Amino acid sequence: MKLVFVAPNLDVGGVERQWSVLLPALMARGATAEVVTLDGEGRFFDELVSKGMTAKCLGVTGRLPIVGALRAARAIATVRPDVVMTAGASAHVVGHLASRQARAPHVVAIHTIQEGPMATRQRVFHRALAGRVAACTTVTQAQLPFASSLGFRPSATHVIPSGIDAPAIPAGQRDQVRAELGVGSEAFLALLVATLRPEKRAERFVEAVVRANQLDPRVRGVVAGSGPELDRVRDLCRESASVVASLGARTDIGELVHAADTVCLTSDAEALPLSLLEAMAGARPVVASDVGGVRDAVVDGETGVLVRSDDVAGFASAIAGLSADPELASRLGDAGRRRHLELFTTERMVDAHLELFEDVVGQHARSGGGAPRLAAES
Repeated sequence: MKLVFVAPNLDVGGVERQWSVLLPALMARGATAEVVTLDGEGRFFDELVSKGMTAKCLGVTGRLPIVGALRAARAIATVRPDVVMTAGASAHVVGHLASRQARAPHVVAIHTIQEGPMATRQRVFHRALAGRVAACTTVTQAQLPFASSLGFRPSATHVIPSGIDAPAIPAGQRDQVRAELGVGSEAFLALLVATLRPEKRAERFVEAVVRANQLDPRVRGVVAGSGPELDRVRDLCRESASVVASLGARTDIGELVHAADTVCLTSDAEALPLSLLEAMAGARPVVASDVGGVRDAVVDGETGVLVRSDDVAGFASAIAGLSADPELASRLGDAGRRRHLELFTTERMVDAHLELFEDVVGQHARSGGGAPRLAAES
């Protein structure tokens, strides 16, 4: 099966990270997969290329002029894919034009959970395509109302949770990373991994760790990630009197998780955050906002602690509570690891995608290769 994945770019974000795991795993299972970006490359573009994947950037810039969209669609169609999968409004448009030219089914991936106003242009794009694509995927049940609001019929929207596997960490790596971070073996290290956008509310994490440090001076924190809020987060960390440090963009997230004692997320909105799946894979307890699809991953009191998103004192109390009770932290982390193995492995994610792709290809063939109308409200 030949698969083409289309996105605006492969910079930092949830879908980009998921595809960096999914695409190589699909190829390892016998599929032919390549990725096409429209307006740029990005960190995960380079990562996929380093793994031997075919990746192309078409250089379509601006507000997706029709000539550029048609040219991009023709370039994708020449690959003669069996399935075109897209993420992002501009990619949905180009990918759909390409799928029509290639007479292949088009699958839309939605990785966001909409809790605020959506740009009118993006909503129009989604609703215009909803009646013409073969299927829609989300990563959590919590996204289904949003997908439905865009016109995708629930029976044709497939929830496929992201998957990730724990990296192999060499013996002694934990102590080495903590030493590089200036964190001693006695410290309790809280980690936030996020693309630093406003909705991630990294300032809450910094404040919560500072408060937790006042309750237990062994508590320290680090923020890994870049984004538009990076300078602000760095300023807040400098004001924390070395209690919290900002690391900027990192590629060694698995090693950081292994070095941490808990992984936190203080966002106002989330779908199914990969950082929490990485924490569970690494047997680390989670302290997270009770928003979006977080409950799909984290079982409150069993694999971590869920806190109301604006409850900074609650975050601080949860972090300090884990620091004071190593047995509890270990028990929550071990339970998270078992839940990860049951629900959120790469193998499960790949199985679900291959099953979906085979299904839409079969439906497309039975329909005579025309444009299927399966995923919209009638």
